[in-house]
Amino acid sequence: MPAASVLGHMPAGARVDQTIEDKTNWKVSAMALTYRIHDLGLLTDWQYRSACAELSTRGYRTGEPAGMRKRETSQVLVKVFRALKPKGMRASDVAQQLGITISEMSNLLFGQMITALEGGAESTGSPKGSRARGGLYAVPS
Repeated sequence: MPAASVLGHMPAGARVDQTIEDKTNWKVSAMALTYRIHDLGLLTDWQYRSACAELSTRGYRTGEPAGMRKRETSQVLVKVFRALKPKGMRASDVAQQLGITISEMSNLLFGQMITALEGGAESTGSPKGSRARGGLYAVPS
């Protein structure tokens, strides 16, 4: 959330209802916007703590009751996956080199890669439920 954008849209002492309404401008959670508003000095420490308590009471501490829009995806990651595909790199190979599990990598990449299955095969995500034995990335088109 760019400082200039937040400062231009959010008033000092913004109320929780306004934060909930305006969070969609930046596609972030209400708690994240509240933190940013406080970080920029638009909320005092007391206002910030009160807002966090109210958001928590409304269920915004652990999730977004009204839901959130789909996350943005990285165009860079798509290009990386396209470059790795012809080289035969499997998701499990990349995860191993990074020292993380395939599940962790998938979470970090916001669904930009296919899900690996036990035994090294990976789901292609095709409607027929077929599996790719080569374990290559499925790159969004």
